[in-house]
Amino acid sequence: MTPVVTSIKDQKSEIFPKDFEINVYPNPFNSTTNINVFLPIDSFLKIEIYNLLGQKIHNLVDEKLTQGSHKFLFSPGAIASGVYILKVEVTSKDEKNLKLMRKIVLIK
Repeated sequence: MTPVVTSIKDQKSEIFPKDFEINVYPNPFNSTTNINVFLPIDSFLKIEIYNLLGQKIHNLVDEKLTQGSHKFLFSPGAIASGVYILKVEVTSKDEKNLKLMRKIVLIK
């Protein structure tokens, strides 16, 4: 007899606490954009910017941070207008990982 599935467990909630937040504003942006991150626990944070060809163009953050709110400013410099990918990786002290990507748009 085949077992019957009666529920599906939300795996995402077990990977990293639900209170993690990331906000990017303004987006689209011209000269700078703010990246706000809330970490529910002390974590290692890595934020990188990629072009649509998958080439890394900027390493914004690569460090261990304490619990709480953190604000980062991305100033694109001489890169061209277009769509870019913001890649965020968070690793907690017990080695649980969260990876996400956001689209950001630069308009000059």
